Amino acid sequence: MPPQHTLHSAEVARFGQDESLYRRYLASHFLEGVLEPSAIRFNEPPSFLRSAFSEPQDALHPDCAEGKPTSQFGVLKMLASAVEHQERALDGSLFDFSNVHRPLPTCYAHSEVHCVSESDPNRQHVDPPKHVKNAFRLRIARALSIAISAP
Repeated sequence: MPPQHTLHSAEVARFGQDESLYRRYLASHFLEGVLEPSAIRFNEPPSFLRSAFSEPQDALHPDCAEGKPTSQFGVLKMLASAVEHQERALDGSLFDFSNVHRPLPTCYAHSEVHCVSESDPNRQHVDPPKHVKNAFRLRIARALSIAISAP
């Protein structure tokens, strides 16, 4: 069965305390059994699927992979609450990380991790300083576990 499509459904802002997030990975993202933090990229907001609207295998379905091939991927999972965190930059500024539900037309479960600076009154996603990204990546890499093994 394909993943749930948007079909006029609105975003659901609140993430449940026990809700999981799913993300594709390659076996090469692991080194000696440990997920490399660099596997969490920031060229766009990191994306995940919400367990409230999906199953782990949906992360491998073309509808939730923007049509890209996924035969070499596995699926990681973690609690959504692991994302909710603040990181302090070297200059003392504070960055808030949070989950944001951003459904795609063919993948209602699609969500993103947004980072906002506490000094931004508009609360728009920003690309944080490198050391803040690295701290976030390390924390998330430790929270993720394998839901579906990569071939």
